[in-house]
Parts: sequence; structure tokens; C-alpha cells
Amino acid sequence: VITLLIGSLAKIVASPAAINFDNLPKNDKFESLLLDFGNAYEAIKFPYVQSKEFNVEPPSVATELDAAKKLYEFLGKQKKSNYDMEVLKLLTMRCLYNFNEVNSSKMEKEFSRIDKKFSKNAEHHWVYGNFLVTAGKAVEGIKELEKYLDMKNGMINSFFIYDYAYAQLLANMPLNAYYTITNGGNIPEEEIDGVQLLKLIKELVK
Repeated sequence: VITLLIGSLAKIVASPAAINFDNLPKNDKFESLLLDFGNAYEAIKFPYVQSKEFNVEPPSVATELDAAKKLYEFLGKQKKSNYDMEVLKLLTMRCLYNFNEVNSSKMEKEFSRIDKKFSKNAEHHWVYGNFLVTAGKAVEGIKELEKYLDMKNGMINSFFIYDYAYAQLLANMPLNAYYTITNGGNIPEEEIDGVQLLKLIKELVK
């Protein structure tokens, strides 16, 4: 089921929406790196699970990973940084983790640093929660996503709803996921954008 979910839900894990791009640097070098990373994101936003038993090899994503590395290194060299730059850096690390370029302890350390420095901000909880969910720690990931939800007092990005429902689905809570994606049944199914996610949720609710 997890493999099916990861392979079919292209719109899920939309944590780039956690970043306010208006607060990012305005120069040609950075914007070029950001564009390359944006083009690469779909290919590297999910971890690729290798299976020796079935002789499955990871796809070639050298170009995409290089884009993530270059942006990550650029952000790490900046003497002055703001919150959205820090969240973007965390996002690049999450992508690099998916292909064993960054380990989980480094992710945790970076998240803790951001959380200490920007304790009143919520968006890093969304990005880190997504990392935990796709790293096989759905329950822990849901806790971080709920921190984001609580801190935003209901003023949440619409993309977050799908990520939250996806996390609940991976935590074997399909009914919760259904109520999340339909806002407690108040949103008609035909008005929901996440058609594939809704379909999978309904199949597991049966």
C-alpha cells in the first residue's frame, strides 16, 4: 500500500508551499539555483525504497540531486539568513535524505536548530513532519504536522490538508484521513482536488 501511495500521489508532499518565496534572495545566482531545484523536486521528493529481494534499483536522478546539493550548499554559505531561507534549506535536506545524501540525525539537528531560533514560527514543523512521514515515521510526523496546525490557528495553507490526510493514511487512520480531506464531510467529494488520494482513502475505509 505504501509503495502504491508513494508512486501515485504526485501532488502530495507539497511542503514547498510552506515557504514564502517573497522573502527569498533576489539575485540571478540564487534564482537560477531555485529554478533548477524546483524543476527537480518532483523526482526527489519521495524516498526511493530499494529492494534487493526484487532486484529493484533506484532511478537515475543525478541531475536532480545535484540541483538540490547546489542549493543546499548555497544556503549554507550565506552569512545572513531569514526564516524562509532556513525552511528551504530544510526542504533541500529532506530531498537529499531520500537518496542517502543526508542522514536522519543531521535532519533532526537542523530542525532542532531552526525550532530553537524561530520558536514562534510554524512552517518548519510542516516540512519536518513531511520528512518523518515519508521516512516511515508517520505517527511522529503527524505530531509535527499537528503542531503546525495548532500554531496557525486554522489559518492553514490548502496544500497542508492533503499532506495531513496522507500522513493519517500512512498511520493506518483512513477514516481520520477521510474526515480531514472532506473537512468533516462538509466538502463534497466532487469538489476535492486530491482525487487519487481520496480514492485510496475510500478504498481503505471500506
